[in-house]
Amino acid sequence: MMPYLFLLVALLLPRVGYADILLGDPGNHATIAMNNQNQSLVTWHLSWPSGVLAKSYDSSGNLIHDFGMIANSGKYPDVDSDGQNFVLTWAKYPGDMNLNETFVLVAKCDALGNVILPVMRANDDVYSAIQDDKVRPDIAMNLSGEFIVSWNQGLNIYARAFDAAGTPLTPSIRLNNLSQLPRMNQIGVPDIDMNDAGDVIVAWGNTDYYGNPAVTYRTFNIHDVNWIVGDEIVAIPPGPGTEQIRPAVAINNAGDMAITWSEKTNGIRTVPLFQYEAAAARWHRISVGDGFQPYYSVVSIDALGGFCIAANARNDIHLNCYDSMRNKKMHIIVNDIQSGTQVRPAIGFSDNGLMGITWESTHLHPPKNAVMGKFIPYP
Repeated sequence: MMPYLFLLVALLLPRVGYADILLGDPGNHATIAMNNQNQSLVTWHLSWPSGVLAKSYDSSGNLIHDFGMIANSGKYPDVDSDGQNFVLTWAKYPGDMNLNETFVLVAKCDALGNVILPVMRANDDVYSAIQDDKVRPDIAMNLSGEFIVSWNQGLNIYARAFDAAGTPLTPSIRLNNLSQLPRMNQIGVPDIDMNDAGDVIVAWGNTDYYGNPAVTYRTFNIHDVNWIVGDEIVAIPPGPGTEQIRPAVAINNAGDMAITWSEKTNGIRTVPLFQYEAAAARWHRISVGDGFQPYYSVVSIDALGGFCIAANARNDIHLNCYDSMRNKKMHIIVNDIQSGTQVRPAIGFSDNGLMGITWESTHLHPPKNAVMGKFIPYP
């Protein structure tokens, strides 16, 4: 798509009426989760000095609680909800606690800031002697409060599952038994999701597929003692010169799944989506945003198998929503802001028909980012 044609399309697309909300300034790597009371928890990090902050909001965007700095020397937070409370994870960097190792921490709280589970270490002592830093954690929690954490560790990714009380269900387990990740590189960042039965999908990038970065995924159940044996599958094998990076995943209680990623071929980036229709036991591929030059994308899936994808395209955040049969229901530009650059969206879903979306924007103090957000009715 030619640049002027893209701009024309962008100008004609609707922008939603809900106002953009300034969540944090400055801020990077924002994530969001929503509970069934339409309360949301947003968390992000400061690049320098590093630290993790969090705030909670109601469905109208009114502040419920400002958690302030929840972790000095922390980066790359993620958050999920069991429908009521929230679980957070982040990478703890050297700088306090007199430790030279980067490791992964988790904690649970409610929207009012009450502690449900105090801060605890996710990666166990079996791997703490390894000097590779534990970075880029991701977390998923089901309705019973069980949660699973994944992280990038050197050339590998690991995961560990816990019950609702924070008792480990597994040791730290290496997931990429066949493939290798680029060291300390965003290509290898894992993304993980889990349904209420404990079924998990996790995806990452690897460099072992004929030298091309390829999105690889695994599925398993945290209650299956043999889940370490599960197969690694290349979602859609890339052709020569094609790069697949930054996957995002989602799974619902019916077993429907979705994987999206950023793909570049001959300098053109697109967002493919690989959708698993559980009732038909088959995968489908669709392409979202051809020619939009997207880079970061995220996906969420509803109870009926419909899904929404948010991706930054040029200087805007585009939201595409589909039903379970891949019919497009909505395509909007999320941000009202039309200055600066809008990147790195995140989506939080409520079972009550509301979506929360966060992103980074340079409109206030370019090139520094501020964290923005918006609440949108699910179509």
